[in-house]
Amino acid sequence: MVRKESDLYKPILDWLNLKPGVKAWRNRNLVIGRCLTPHERGAPDILGVKKKSSGKNSWGQAFAFEVKAEGKKADVQQRLWLEEFADCGGVGYIVESLDDVIAVFTEI
Repeated sequence: MVRKESDLYKPILDWLNLKPGVKAWRNRNLVIGRCLTPHERGAPDILGVKKKSSGKNSWGQAFAFEVKAEGKKADVQQRLWLEEFADCGGVGYIVESLDDVIAVFTEI
């Protein structure tokens, strides 16, 4: 059975937010009677930050996941957003499952 993208958000967010030093949330880009601004177009489904160090100069790694149902592809705007995010120091992935998230999470 092919799952819908919306079926994947909760298990991914639950898994991420159980990890120590991680805060992740669903990014909702709803268009209701208005156009998306350039920074909103293509924005990913899940955003978060992972603590990378501790102490006075602690910092975190920003991450983003564009969730796609199996067999679906990210559009040009979504890929561009992730590229611009990476240019600013974030890491972003296109994922089709919780297993995909788990596999790439060690790179974050």
